[in-house]
Order: sequence, then C-alpha cells, then structure tokens
Amino acid sequence: MRKFILTVTALMLITMGMHAQVFNAGTGLRGNAVSLGIAPTLYGSNNLMLFLHGDIKLKPGSDIIARVGLGGADYIGAGFKFGLTKRLSFAAGAHYDNEVGLDGTFIANIPIGSDAYIMSGLDVDVLFPDDIVIPVWLPIGLDVKVSTAISVMLEGDICLTNNAPDIFGGGIIVFF
Repeated sequence: MRKFILTVTALMLITMGMHAQVFNAGTGLRGNAVSLGIAPTLYGSNNLMLFLHGDIKLKPGSDIIARVGLGGADYIGAGFKFGLTKRLSFAAGAHYDNEVGLDGTFIANIPIGSDAYIMSGLDVDVLFPDDIVIPVWLPIGLDVKVSTAISVMLEGDICLTNNAPDIFGGGIIVFF
C-alpha cells in the first residue's frame, strides 16, 4: 500500500497529466523524437480554450505527454503513453485545472488510406474536488498526415456521464 501511495503521489507531483482533450492517438510518435501541437478547443457549450501539446519519445512505444490549456479555466497536465500494439495505446497521467485529477485513456486507430486514420476509445478521469467525481468520455477523431512533419487533427470527446462537458477541437501537430 505504501508503494502504491508513493507511486500515485510521485505521478501527481512529477507529471501533473493528460485530460480528455484533443490530440489522442493510438500510435506513438512516428519515428520522431518530439512533437508540438496547438488546438483551439471548445470545452462545453461556451468555453473556448487554446491547448498546447508536446510529446517526447522515451523509446519506441512510450512517450511523455504534456498539455497546457489557456483561457476559461487554465489547465496544466502531463502523463505517459504506452503503445500496446501498433494501433492501440494506453495513457495515464495527472492534471490541474482548479482541481487535481488523474487520467486514463485507451485509444485505438483505424487506418483509412496511407496518410490518415480514425481514432476512438475511452477516456476516464478521477477528479478530486470536495467529493470524488469520475467523468468518462468517448473520444472520436481524425488524424491526417499532410507531410512527413505535419498532421492535422480533429477530435470530439463526447461525455458519457452527466458530470462533465463535451469537448471539440482541432489543430496542427508538427513533428521534429
């Protein structure tokens, strides 16, 4: 139990994490070491935010993920992403946006041609305001590779529980 508590505490302190936001993907970085993205995002019916995304490849199949959201309620988070197969991934992390939250996301990709794929999965948060709240989203998105260094993504996160908003955004990712 002590090891579990220390692990969760370290994860929260070191990686403040990945939330149900745009730019989920079932694959890791495509041979690149770093990616940076920007995505205007509608969080709920009237909260427009700008999300900045960064991923750093640790090794093939695992990345560190960082997110910053500006506007409305500011957001900061980070996490780790692990490739389970060529088309499936799991990510876990933590975040802060007026409350601390832990995040878990399972994403699958379906290729549609050689330069695009549809992704979907399940995104679950555990939020710690006064009481524990557990929103669940169904992310659905499209990723189109427009060059070896650039992708364009659109994503909608449909909230499956009544305790969080739907999220929609899209933007560009640059790979280095």
